[in-house]
Parts: sequence; structure tokens; C-alpha cells
Amino acid sequence: MPNIALFSITNVMKDASYLSRWGLNVLIRQTDTHPLVEMTAREFMFGYQSTLVTLGNHVMPTWIKFDKLGLIDRMYDFDGDFETIYTGETDIRMTGLIDKYNGDVNLPQWTGKCANVNGASDGVKFPSYIEPNDTLLFFRKSLCRSERLVRIGEKEIKGLHTYQYAFLENELDNGAVNPENKCFCRQGHCLKSGLIDVTDCYYGFPIALSYPHFYKSDPSLLEAVEGLQPTKDLHESYFFIQPKSGVPVDIAFRFQINMALQDIGHMARVEKFSDLTLPLLWFEIGMYDLPTKMRLRFWFYLNALPIMEEVALYLMFLSGVMLLVWCVIRIVSYQANRSPEKGLERETKIRRKRAEKDKGVDQKTREADAYSSLLILGDANLTLV
Repeated sequence: MPNIALFSITNVMKDASYLSRWGLNVLIRQTDTHPLVEMTAREFMFGYQSTLVTLGNHVMPTWIKFDKLGLIDRMYDFDGDFETIYTGETDIRMTGLIDKYNGDVNLPQWTGKCANVNGASDGVKFPSYIEPNDTLLFFRKSLCRSERLVRIGEKEIKGLHTYQYAFLENELDNGAVNPENKCFCRQGHCLKSGLIDVTDCYYGFPIALSYPHFYKSDPSLLEAVEGLQPTKDLHESYFFIQPKSGVPVDIAFRFQINMALQDIGHMARVEKFSDLTLPLLWFEIGMYDLPTKMRLRFWFYLNALPIMEEVALYLMFLSGVMLLVWCVIRIVSYQANRSPEKGLERETKIRRKRAEKDKGVDQKTREADAYSSLLILGDANLTLV
């Protein structure tokens, strides 16, 4: 495997004074350090012991803060880094997006628009309520910069409607095609198209990122090495995002780690690698499906709940209309009963009923008086006899 420590230190020291370079060359030979060494994949990615790294850690501890060097280990060294995230209190679309990285909206290694990380997503949550023509911003520390994503299609994934996004065409250009990207040239030195200079994010080591197998990169990069076969289906990143929620449903983030070596022809044992972009490994970070419970929950929130809400709204509207009609009928009926004609008719009926009632009472009174008179006369006759 490539000896990252040797390549990094020789590349850093390439412009040093003659005496410094001579001392380093002597050290390389004395420690019997070689450009290619045997190690396990785990050691290569997560750390291997190197005499040069150990010396650097003791002599220059402010620069070499570690005593072993691993590619992935250094890439995911987040010690001291922090992000400020939007809560969505003032703008719900910004929920979960990056406000600041290490206390600043700009990255210190770039200038102008190239430095901005405000409003970028780290891949966990994208903007809510995405419009079809929106350009999204994507940031990971491993990229050392923000990248733009554009919509290239749509797809239904297990009941969830998604937009398909990919990195903008020529996004990894360093000014050769798109002049606006010249701000990604480090100290005026522009890497070939298809390479991202991440030197400032990796302790000054000459690390450059590209798409796997130099996909969509300068053809000369591919011609310098053997065995690489760039393929869109295998080497292009993709992002399927649910536009209302901004939740990623299916993601494959694919990048290759390279060493962008410059003129190191005068350094010991690395002369053959001078001016070569050396591929180290490529990786894929994927999230190919949501957990079943989460997916069903999102399906309910995004598909079923809006329908239920609309049905409930219509039912409430119909109920309101029916209640209003009933109230109108009652009011009209009440007003009709209070009209002069109806009032006179009702008063006449009441008086007639009273008259009939009074007539009945008088009749009964007369009958009672007559009956009483008969009783009195009968008593009188009995007395005379």
C-alpha cells in the first residue's frame, strides 16, 4: 500500500531549503522508509505505525498531533469541530440545515462564494418544501467545501414521492471550464478538473478527492494509471429526497481519495511518483432505505394525513352549511309567525276559545241554579204537609 506518511512529508518539504531536504533524505534512508509498504486494510484506513510520523509527533506536535496515520481515521477526526444548525423557528424550510461551521458561515481555506456553508445540508436533512428548480447545497468536512446538487428526475420509492439529485455538472472543475470555480485553487495552484484540493483540511498533506475511478475528470488522470474503468452506475453519487419534508430516502455518496503529488523528483525514494495523482481508495456512504417504521410514519404523514385533513375540512364545511340552513329556516318560520295577519288570526282564535269556554261555564252555572231551586221547592212542600 502507498506510504501516506512518506509521500505527505516529501511533498510538504519539496520547496524547503537544500539543507532541510538533504536532512530529510538522509532520515528516509536511515530509517529504511519505502513508498510502498505491507499493511492490512484496517491499518491503512484506521492507522499504522510509521517512524516518520512518530518523529513528527515528537518534533512538531502542533502539526502532527497523532502518533499513527490512517486515511479514514484522519478524515473523520472531528476533534474541536462543531456546527450550528437552524431550528426552523423563523423559516421552517431551513430546519436542520447548517447555519455556521466552527462559528463562521465561511470556510477559512476559501474565499468568496467558494467559502460559504450557510444553508448547506450534511446529508441528514435537506430543505423542506423543495421546489423543482431549487439548487441544494451539500457539505461534509471530508469534502472540505460545499457542493451543489441539481434535480435530474423524479421517482416513487415505496409510496414516497422523491426528487432525484446529483452533483452539478463540472462541479469539481477548478476554473478550466467554469471560471467561477477558480476560487477553489489553493494559493493560486489549480488542480486538474475533477479534483478537489483538501490539503488544508488534512494537516497540509497533498490529499485530493475525485469521483471514483476519476469519473468525469481530466482524461490525463486516468491515462496515468492502469486498471481504472469509470462507470456512471457504479461511480456517480445520487440523492433521492422527499421534497416536502426534505428527508433523504435513498442516498449513495461516492468519492475517491487520492494523493496529488507535485514535483518531488529530488526527494529520496519517491522520484518515480513525481507529478502523479495517485489513487488510494474510493468509498461509498449509503443510506438505501428508511427503517420500515419510519417509512410508514412518513407515508402516513405525507400521503394519508393530507387526505384525511381534506376530508375533515369538507365535512366541517358541509356541517356548517347544514347548520346555517337550519338556522335560516327557523328564523324565517319565526318571522312568519310574527306577521300582522298571523297575529290577528291567532288572537281571533284565542278570543273564540275564551268565548266558548265562558259560554260553557255560564250554561253549567244556570243548570246548577235551576237544580238548586228545585231542591229548595221540594223542601218547602215537605214542610207544608
